[in-house]
Amino acid sequence: MPASILALLNELPKPSAVHGGVISINTDDASTLSITTNPAGKLAALGFSGASITAAQPPLRVSGSPLSSATSLVNGTANTVKWYTGNSGPGSPRSTATVRVDSAQSVEFGAQANEQAIRQVIQSIATYAAVTVSPTGTNSPAAVNALSERIATNLTPTLGQQSIQDIQTDFATAQTTMKDAQARQTQSQAALQSLVDQTEGINQSQVASEILALQNSLSASYQTTAMLSQLSLTKFLPVG
Repeated sequence: MPASILALLNELPKPSAVHGGVISINTDDASTLSITTNPAGKLAALGFSGASITAAQPPLRVSGSPLSSATSLVNGTANTVKWYTGNSGPGSPRSTATVRVDSAQSVEFGAQANEQAIRQVIQSIATYAAVTVSPTGTNSPAAVNALSERIATNLTPTLGQQSIQDIQTDFATAQTTMKDAQARQTQSQAALQSLVDQTEGINQSQVASEILALQNSLSASYQTTAMLSQLSLTKFLPVG
């Protein structure tokens, strides 16, 4: 183990250790943990990927009593409910759900709970619902009006930012595309069914008429053949 790594471990706020080739790094504030080397290839030589080492920030909870005046934070992983925060992966949220509607056409209709427009609406409504004022307070009407104005401002679409209408437009476009594909497939199905009916379906009256005509033709042909088979030269020689 390089001496520089050991020195770094000794400088961390909480004791860290190296055991069996495994480095255990402890810290009170994971958000500020960042280990880099110069050059960056030194980390790769130790088996790390990337040019730096960071730690995920755990959920924090207020620590101290009374809570109204507490200012310290502690790791709240053990007693904090982790809510769904959406899929923060790369690409458009619409691409998270895709369906093929035609042989060469797919429609994207995915959505994420952490999209800017959805998050802003939920935050605004939650803020408005969480605020309570005294019905007899002198400043209560002004406070409610000020809060309402701010909430209305946050809910008003801003140029250059995503809005609920933008998401609705994306869904409407996807719906229209699927309806158009359904209409084309319905027409194709009708054409193919007509072809099958012409191939497999029969008109009994027409078939009976065609069989009768064929029977008459065969009967006439057989009768003519029978008459020709009875002809001989002697029938054309004069008597006597």
